[in-house]
Amino acid sequence: MEAGLKNSKTPFLEDNTQSLNWLAIALTARPDQEDMLYDMLIERRFSGWVVESDDPQLVWVCYLPCESGWEIRLASLKDALLPLGISVDVRSSVKDEDWANCWKQDYHVRPWGKTLVICPSWEEYQAKPGQHVILMDPGMAFGTGLHGSTSSCLLLLEEYLLENKVSQVLDVGTGSGILAIAAAKLGADHVLASDNDSVAVRTAQENVGRNGETEKIAVQEYDGVPEGEYDLVLANIVAAVHVALAEEYARAVAKGGRLIVSGIIDFRRNEVLGALHGQGFVLEKEIAEDEWVSLRMVRQ
Repeated sequence: MEAGLKNSKTPFLEDNTQSLNWLAIALTARPDQEDMLYDMLIERRFSGWVVESDDPQLVWVCYLPCESGWEIRLASLKDALLPLGISVDVRSSVKDEDWANCWKQDYHVRPWGKTLVICPSWEEYQAKPGQHVILMDPGMAFGTGLHGSTSSCLLLLEEYLLENKVSQVLDVGTGSGILAIAAAKLGADHVLASDNDSVAVRTAQENVGRNGETEKIAVQEYDGVPEGEYDLVLANIVAAVHVALAEEYARAVAKGGRLIVSGIIDFRRNEVLGALHGQGFVLEKEIAEDEWVSLRMVRQ
């Protein structure tokens, strides 16, 4: 899953509670609180947020639906974050259609690696010989390919699948489904994409359909690492979750198989490596981009 879409130009509307659907809430924290903040938002069922800044402070803008009980959810969020020194500021409200569309002005066709092309579903692109075009509309889920954690994960995935044939792939925390779709287009026979968020599951299913990969990719709502053994497991989440799931990764990855983990802020790299080494994984390759680290590990 992607840690958020960087875009500081979100055009919020004037407050009008009769016609608006979401509250935009700015959270400001220290960089070393990234994993903790992520966990707290996921636990409180926030479906998406925008990463406006990650240096020198984290500035995340999350979205709270203005439905029954929203005041209690906001108060609960403040009670959890303010004692930790994380500021919680309500900026304004925003309509559904504005949240879904306002960032599209900065999202265009982009070649990736040697063969991949990420193409927004609202744009047209004529593929060149040997290219794999991924039609993507992340909607309210994570995963456009713009974030450093996703792009480096895509590079490690492409490099491996261009040289190796795999049958079974698992994408944990699939978000928009971008990694699962890339795996299928790069030759994987079967892909299971899972996420614990219903919005992400619905979005991933839609993206799988628009890419014509419904025969290869199954999408399911699941919290954790699904049962089964896989040749390749992908997980673009955050460092704390990788550490917590290390034992489950070892159960899911076949011996000699690969695990690609991403969403790791650079100062948590060694922590994640240590947890995975303890479960029999050996580092094969890593890529660092924009303070994010992605690792490709071999299961011994």
